[in-house]
Amino acid sequence: METQTFDPMTLFEKHAEAEAVKEANAFRTLPSGSYRFTTRKLEYRIGTEQSPWPGAELIHLQVDALQQGTDTPRKGVLFFDITYQTLRRADDGKLDSPSRLWGNYEKALGVLGKSAGEVVEAITLYPVDAYVTEAFKTPAGYRTPKTPDERAEFERAGYEARNFVQNVRAAK
Repeated sequence: METQTFDPMTLFEKHAEAEAVKEANAFRTLPSGSYRFTTRKLEYRIGTEQSPWPGAELIHLQVDALQQGTDTPRKGVLFFDITYQTLRRADDGKLDSPSRLWGNYEKALGVLGKSAGEVVEAITLYPVDAYVTEAFKTPAGYRTPKTPDERAEFERAGYEARNFVQNVRAAK
């Protein structure tokens, strides 16, 4: 059988479908569940004016996440911020996620009341377990699918998926 070819000059008149390019470059998320976190990298950042926490001293974590409690565990990399500073949500006054997760890390790593430097050191040395949710940005806000069908519906609608770290606890 003879190999067929085409004129490469015709490529200057052709384009890939925009949806295919978007899908190929979509940020992959992990399904909701329990994961083992191992810190890969951290950065010390000040929240910008565009940040939800302007001026806050944030520790930006990059963690390797390995799913727990499943026969075919998924793995990936997650990014999130924590802080020793007390940040509260404007709507209800509850601790905002960077402060809540910091407190979770202190307890999980057995460094309650230690200096922020000692807590960060422990974060870099020891794994923790965490619960992660996958949510989709809908016109009504972020929604976490309850079933595979609901997840497929969110994807068909073109809603953007994102992972959220809900809590951190001691590794078992």
